[in-house]
Amino acid sequence: MFSFGYARGRPRSSKPKKKRKAKKDNWFEKLTLDQLKQLCTAVKAPVSGTKPAVVQRLLSNESSKEYAYEPQRISWRAYANYSYDSCDDGSGPGGGKPDGPCAETIKSRVREAGLSVTGNKFELVLRLMQHLNGVGNPKRGAVHVNEDGECQPKKRAKSMALPDADKMYERVAKKVDIDFQKASDWTLKYHAHDVMMLINKLAQQEVMDKQLVSTLSA
Repeated sequence: MFSFGYARGRPRSSKPKKKRKAKKDNWFEKLTLDQLKQLCTAVKAPVSGTKPAVVQRLLSNESSKEYAYEPQRISWRAYANYSYDSCDDGSGPGGGKPDGPCAETIKSRVREAGLSVTGNKFELVLRLMQHLNGVGNPKRGAVHVNEDGECQPKKRAKSMALPDADKMYERVAKKVDIDFQKASDWTLKYHAHDVMMLINKLAQQEVMDKQLVSTLSA
């Protein structure tokens, strides 16, 4: 079994270890009670009760429960040890844990609804819930009116410029180059995964979306 090697010989700290905070079961538990009540209002659910009660209400709501969980980050070890042939429940290398939409998916849904894509995840989800349930006045994005008089989000023209290989290399190199002595165990565990995700994102944006594969092979 190979090892990255950067954890070997890691100096032990003389400082007492800080007590780790209890891990949150879902994204809703990370929000404040006021934010949770705003989401309840957006999905037309009661806002009274304690924080656990409000969280459970959002988990039970059809329009909001999908956003309760965040995308699973899979370690390189999980990929290496995973066998799709031996999996009976159809789950991926994440072990069947709940997997929610990523930031790009949420932004895409917000954009398709003609809403503004600025802000953090809470603001985006709140805006989307308000739109889907006809509540409040969610911030609109840049739209244009088509021939039928319908408002549609403006689509930015894709840049077809050839990718800058040097800049792409610099971005990947910066992601790879971390201080292994100071990095947390969490960062080290998912470092390879995060680097591969960045490479995949760059390849999608700079090559596949611009259809350079078919252009170069023609």
